Amino acid sequence: MRQEWMLFLTKVAEVRTYRSGEVIFLEGDPARYIYYLEEGLALTCSDGPDGRERGVMTVWPGEFFGTAAFLRGDGHRTTTMALKRCRLLAIDAPAYEACREKCPGFLPDMMEELSREVAVLFEQLADSSLLESDVKV
Repeated sequence: MRQEWMLFLTKVAEVRTYRSGEVIFLEGDPARYIYYLEEGLALTCSDGPDGRERGVMTVWPGEFFGTAAFLRGDGHRTTTMALKRCRLLAIDAPAYEACREKCPGFLPDMMEELSREVAVLFEQLADSSLLESDVKV
């Protein structure tokens, strides 16, 4: 299934490349795209209450990111930057809708990735709020 929608997306989505250290999107930016990382490595991070940057999630090739903000239709809650040179597909609303219509396997694959993200974030939340302070350090 994945090959079907990947082939379709390469025709309708915008291919972008980012150098190591380059910002893909900033926290608060409008979420106009879902991103699919074809090559490279990216880091999603957020500023903590003390102003220090905290890594939230590493994005590996073959993964979507920016999905939740796109589906909600509001701004990104995190910043994502390229750790290594990245090649990605930027999937805008028309490309997303076209892929949903033409490729039945697209949504289940994308939702599986989104579920993985939620599980990672839940685990981080549980670790940071439920563990004893000496274990957190």
